[in-house]
Amino acid sequence: MNDNYILIERRLYANGWMQKKIKLNSLGEWEEHTIHVDLSKKQEIIKTPPIYKKTTINEYRDNMLCQKVKYDFIGRTVKRKFYKGEKLTSYTEYKYNSPYTKTKCDLFIMYDTPRNKKCIMKFKYNKEGVKTQELLYYPNGDLAWYADYIYNNQGQITEILTYNNENILIYKKITTYNSNGDKIKMDKLIHKDYFHNWKPDNGGELGFYLWTDGC
Repeated sequence: MNDNYILIERRLYANGWMQKKIKLNSLGEWEEHTIHVDLSKKQEIIKTPPIYKKTTINEYRDNMLCQKVKYDFIGRTVKRKFYKGEKLTSYTEYKYNSPYTKTKCDLFIMYDTPRNKKCIMKFKYNKEGVKTQELLYYPNGDLAWYADYIYNNQGQITEILTYNNENILIYKKITTYNSNGDKIKMDKLIHKDYFHNWKPDNGGELGFYLWTDGC
């Protein structure tokens, strides 16, 4: 393992369980816990969005928090609004312009209100409709970071490599599979010069690294 990178999280998968170990701080303290997970391959299949006859809005409420999602006529998400009580706090607009896929978003824009742009996220796909890259831009259009996706011969993600706007590899996620294609290990590593951005209490995301990571 390259000495420039610090292991900040490790997940081990076996017999329907995941053992998760997260680095808490620079003192070498770790938090460990084990949870039950469903590792069936069926859940890795990307589902085609449902077909809607007309534009609809679904509303989801959790106490004072509310999310409203607007779909187009073929079931694609075109806008997602977030409320606290009755107050709109933020929203996201989704675009579908990729020539290789009509069901996957290739750009979305996040806003505070009133219409204060927070960031722009772009996605690139290959001719098979497989995601190959994500790029995050600041509101002024300058690139913040980008992430390259690497797959094995079975089409499973093996690495997600995230670079800043100076092309420095700052974060990487490496997933290992057994001969049956089952996920057995996943490591997250951060460049030592960016370790101060590590926040273990927010799910292992960096302050400038928002959606690439997944779970």
